[in-house]
Amino acid sequence: MSQWGSAAIVNSTTPANLGPYRLLALVHEGRGCRLWKALDLARQRTVALKTPRDDLEPWRRKSQRAYLRREWEVAGDHTSERLIKAYELGQDRGVWYLAMEWCPWPNMKAYIRQGVGSLAADLPAIVLGATEAVVLLHARGWIHRDIKPENFLVGQQGQVKLIDFALALRKPGFLARLFRLPAKRKGTRSYMPPEQIRGGPLDERSDLYSLACTLYELISGSPPFVASDPNELLSKHLRAAPPSLEATQPAVTPEFAQLVRWAMAKDPAARPQSSWEFCQRLRRVSMFRTGQASQTKGP
Repeated sequence: MSQWGSAAIVNSTTPANLGPYRLLALVHEGRGCRLWKALDLARQRTVALKTPRDDLEPWRRKSQRAYLRREWEVAGDHTSERLIKAYELGQDRGVWYLAMEWCPWPNMKAYIRQGVGSLAADLPAIVLGATEAVVLLHARGWIHRDIKPENFLVGQQGQVKLIDFALALRKPGFLARLFRLPAKRKGTRSYMPPEQIRGGPLDERSDLYSLACTLYELISGSPPFVASDPNELLSKHLRAAPPSLEATQPAVTPEFAQLVRWAMAKDPAARPQSSWEFCQRLRRVSMFRTGQASQTKGP
């Protein structure tokens, strides 16, 4: 979703009211779900309401209900400002819904498309905020599996919230790693780590790879790997060396560029071993050469 605040009028067969919520406007329509701006009648507050599309085949509707349930598991019991908050998972007249915090910020991808010049002074805070959001998610025991610019909302003062936990998985314990079954490939190709492409085991380091690809795009204006063919794109993630961030964005420091490159190592063992380690290293480096953050180039 490019912006929660850009809403159209309600134009679906979904009921105008769901539980204690009045649907005000359709904000975004994806392949599986719709996102609504809604009013919580009991608490008189604006919320975001996610519902499965009503034109899906029954098996796909069931899958979307499972995704809503997973988002509720992940986002339903925290107080962090870095993660979107879920308020309620409910059902009304056969329609499942997830009520969430309303956050009318554009996502990071929207800023990248427009050129991040307006955010240049806040880029260090955005980079750190996005990283801290991933650290907090991991500290709660979850792997996101779809870290990308579209899944970070960014405020005008550089505030950051991580969203969309539909694909999240519990961090694997020892037995889960020992008796792991091959995983289905899910996620977004432009940010997918090699082990996810191969259906291998995933952990914090997998999200770190995706985060590094996201930060690379935020700073340079383009993902690290691009291709016209999906298989060629996956092949680059598997085999091609990460391009130089310094070459595409001379304002960054060598130390920051190296940190991003480290997190994009093909072998998880060669990356930082946790998002916390990556975050601690990030806090100790200057991201931009003195006085040059405002000179970052757009896409």
